[in-house]
Amino acid sequence: MLNYSDSWQGSLLPGNYKEMDRYFEEWMNRRDSGTQTLRPKGEASEDKGHYYFKLDLPGISKDQIKIEFQDQTLTISGERKQEKSEESKKQHVSELNYGSFIKSYTLPGAVHSEGIQANYEYGVLQVSVPKSELTKSKQIQIR
Repeated sequence: MLNYSDSWQGSLLPGNYKEMDRYFEEWMNRRDSGTQTLRPKGEASEDKGHYYFKLDLPGISKDQIKIEFQDQTLTISGERKQEKSEESKKQHVSELNYGSFIKSYTLPGAVHSEGIQANYEYGVLQVSVPKSELTKSKQIQIR
């Protein structure tokens, strides 16, 4: 089983209140620090030979994304910077998200770190992490 974390630690509130608490905390963080934290959506899956990770990162160029693997943990981080607007422009609405993010996935078994591959196309990052022979499942026959 994969362990997952991101830069937000969560809440102890039940049900729908967790989502409301998250929005309130993000709003307070932006108000206090003047910055935002991105929360890109993603998914993690696996088959017999690989772990797979997919993150939606629209508006972020691949040179603004960093992928690291250390101590059985895959860490993906990045930042979407807000473009400086012309002083003569008056902005009425901004619904775009800016800021930085960090997502970490702790893998349950040994992997072949030299074989990790990443592809970024149309705002979607895909990372493939091959399992090592020690991690791959196999059926043992009883004699």
